[in-house]
Amino acid sequence: MPSKGITSYGYVASSKQSNAQLQVLVPSANYSWLVACDQGVKQVFPNWSNAPFTVQSGNAQINLTDICHAKPDTPGNVTFQTLNLSDNFKYSTQIYPISGEIGASGAVDLLKTPANINAERAISWALYRAGAGNFGLTDQYQQYLYLTDNHSQWMGDLVNSNSAYGQQAFNRFVLPGAHDAGMFDPTWINNNLSALNSSISAILNMVMGPTFGGLVSDLVTSVDSYLPRFLVYFAFTQKEQVPTMLDLGVRYFDFRPGKVAAEVQKYLPQPDGILYHQHNFIPGYPYLNFLTDMLNWLKAHPTEIVTISLSTNGFLDHASMDPTEEELENVWNEAMKNTSADVVIGTRDDLASSYQTLIEQKKRIIFLNNSNAISDSATNSYYPASKYDTYDGNDDQYATFSSNTIIDNVLNKMSASDQAGKDYTVVQIQGTCTAALMTNLENAWNDNGAKCAAEVAQEVVTSTDSNAASPLLSTKALFDSATYPWVHQNLTSHLSNDQLAVVLNDFADNALADVCKAVTEERMKA
Repeated sequence: MPSKGITSYGYVASSKQSNAQLQVLVPSANYSWLVACDQGVKQVFPNWSNAPFTVQSGNAQINLTDICHAKPDTPGNVTFQTLNLSDNFKYSTQIYPISGEIGASGAVDLLKTPANINAERAISWALYRAGAGNFGLTDQYQQYLYLTDNHSQWMGDLVNSNSAYGQQAFNRFVLPGAHDAGMFDPTWINNNLSALNSSISAILNMVMGPTFGGLVSDLVTSVDSYLPRFLVYFAFTQKEQVPTMLDLGVRYFDFRPGKVAAEVQKYLPQPDGILYHQHNFIPGYPYLNFLTDMLNWLKAHPTEIVTISLSTNGFLDHASMDPTEEELENVWNEAMKNTSADVVIGTRDDLASSYQTLIEQKKRIIFLNNSNAISDSATNSYYPASKYDTYDGNDDQYATFSSNTIIDNVLNKMSASDQAGKDYTVVQIQGTCTAALMTNLENAWNDNGAKCAAEVAQEVVTSTDSNAASPLLSTKALFDSATYPWVHQNLTSHLSNDQLAVVLNDFADNALADVCKAVTEERMKA
């Protein structure tokens, strides 16, 4: 019987509302063979209750008979909701079991699934629209809903729970981090599609080679709506605005400020000298806006400290894109002027200071920049810091659709000796499934071009009825369900408690903050 599946992931950790639950409802057959059928609903798993540091999951199939055998064009309605809260939250998704298409839904656009936060609790959520399941992609819809306490001032809350924590070195903290933190804003893309359309072929030829690059560029420019979707799907690693990420508990931001690449710049009607977060050649959020958002937020949250790592990692063209130290400093000065923020920059030299000392000294933004953060980086003078980063030398392990590949081959092999001589540690837990996808695509093309083209066409259909088919989102909750428990159970046994640790993820969320807060407290008690 035709069906389309959806896997749901839930995280429930509410100290203020211990009876909080999550519920998933799917269609249920409720009809007679002799009369018109009506669509009912059924609960597919027992309600998920409080289970801190655990991502619960289950799969349900949307069957044609469960909707109405006489009306095959009718979608099934899937509802994901909270229960027993003073302010409950829910969203519904319509899925067609035969075609797999998505119907009217509050989750048809990745960038329009904002976290829902009030004074007591926070909710992160999103949905992945699955296609045919070619090239390693799943053919099952994916959705997640993470419910926690409000973590907008988790550092202050932690110290208030035990004043001795405030005297601990800042190095004892474990910070939830946002990978490619400025890749959530499509404004520049939407405003400059002509330049991107003109440059995309040459750029993809450089990146992928002329044969395969030509194939992909022809595909993404064949329909007007394809190019912006392609850029979002392959470059956008976050979906929340900066203040929302901070409200969710994120305290480390991997930001990559750079100028528009020369290959794109030459097609613009006038030069663009603004610094944006850059993902290869794709501009995201302006650096000035990023700093302005952060400084304004810090003014309203006096107990919190944020770290920023600037770099130019992954830039298409360092010669034309890398910023100078003067350009970075000018943006910082403008942001300070715009916000009148009473904040002092901290550096790697401050990591051994206590939380309380940093608060008193107003050092509430700490820069831990890569040595390649600026074009004149030979001077190595713009707040540099060295780090042990689990991604370095392991990019092949991260190019995967399986969380086990990362856990077995990277995380389980970490040790305190790897941290020696470094200022801080970054533990990356997101997969780069887009790299695995492109490898599988290229292999399939070389093996059988005609079959590959047909399968690509199948997957392209998923981009015509929604903006929710990001490959990066397809593995988000699946990886979380394995890596969050691992971090909670194993981080302290693999790393030194006396070096600042960051847990970096795509689509950073409140569940990650929940885990990092708990591990921070464990390290402070050690």
